Amino acid sequence: MKGEAQRCACGGARGGSALVMVIWTIAIISAMVVSFAVEAKLQTAANVYMRERVHMDHLVDAGRVLAEMVIAKHQSVVDYSEDENLDELLETDRWIQEKRQLKQTGSTTTIGPIVVDERTTASSGLSSSSLAASPDDELANRGTVTVQIESVGGGEGGGPKFNINNLYPKGNPHYAEIWENILYWAGVPEDDHAYFINAWIDWRDDDDVKMGDYGDNRKDGGEKEYYEDLCEENEEEVYKPRNGPIPDLKELAKIGPFRQHPGLLTGGVYNPEDKEDDQIVVSNITEVLTVFGGDKINVNLASKDVLMCIPGIRSTDYPEDAEDADLISQAIIDWRGGLDKDGNQVDLEEEETGTLIKSWSKLQEITSDEIGKEAQEYIGFTGGQGDGALYRITITAQSVGMTHVVKAKMTIRESKPVYLEWSEDP
Repeated sequence: MKGEAQRCACGGARGGSALVMVIWTIAIISAMVVSFAVEAKLQTAANVYMRERVHMDHLVDAGRVLAEMVIAKHQSVVDYSEDENLDELLETDRWIQEKRQLKQTGSTTTIGPIVVDERTTASSGLSSSSLAASPDDELANRGTVTVQIESVGGGEGGGPKFNINNLYPKGNPHYAEIWENILYWAGVPEDDHAYFINAWIDWRDDDDVKMGDYGDNRKDGGEKEYYEDLCEENEEEVYKPRNGPIPDLKELAKIGPFRQHPGLLTGGVYNPEDKEDDQIVVSNITEVLTVFGGDKINVNLASKDVLMCIPGIRSTDYPEDAEDADLISQAIIDWRGGLDKDGNQVDLEEEETGTLIKSWSKLQEITSDEIGKEAQEYIGFTGGQGDGALYRITITAQSVGMTHVVKAKMTIRESKPVYLEWSEDP
């Protein structure tokens, strides 16, 4: 009996061990199955994501082609006529309405959303009206693209700010007057004006000849030797003048006087090392400067601060006096906002071009003839035209719940599009 009990006990133990092993095996296999299933699901999701990203790239490329096509042709588009047949015009040019809108100064045109797939591309000539996507459109799941184009001036029509790369002797014969006005507007002491102007010219021009001959290193500009000494003194990596156009206004922070007075690039105290009672608050000069565009300022796009720096709006005889410049600039801003010189609402029915200023005579009327004739040489009235014209482009691609946005800045050089900025969301 005792032996039989022992055999039963041993058999039971072996049976229990086998059961445990089976359970563990099942658990491991189950875990592996679940792991494989999860991995397969993740791989499928990754494949879908990659496929859609490729599709997004296709949509963005279609939007880019569409933007370039509309921009390239919008200046030559036929103007509106009361007796025109729009349907016939659309058969010839499916983007005529968008081009017309973009032709207006400072305007923005939006194209789409347009359905784009392998059979439908932006260059196929189909109009946005015939391809506008709706929630019920069965093609919408294939992806849509929306393109927004904003004309910000530049070129022959003038831009919204002064192109700093033109403000030197070989770039603009009136560079000195413009620089003086900008520095007066910012609040820089008059005695320091030459200091900033000469240093900028030495950084921008293509030679190694130092500007100025004041016997004062602060005012004599700065070439290669100046920056070598400056960097050595501050134990920095040596740099030298660019001797060419700068790509970004941030580079001003490396130039002698701008480096020593950083408040001028941000707005703030010009001379923080002085006693509080002697400190001078200056404006941020980057508010009136840019690194691209032509020589003219578009009066329909410029801010009041930019307008106040234009010779002829700011007195050429007394540039330190800003009172008249303030009144003239405000009259222009008011008109653009719908108010005439008497403070009354502009009667848009009597104004053929609305509140757009399209001629020198109109500008004289708006400013009660207070604007100086010198300003004619600096002012433009139309939207971006030809080389140097500037545009902001936003491309929004959507497909299967995914959205991809691209923001770009583009200019025209030698009749070809050149992208100055291209930023994509992750």
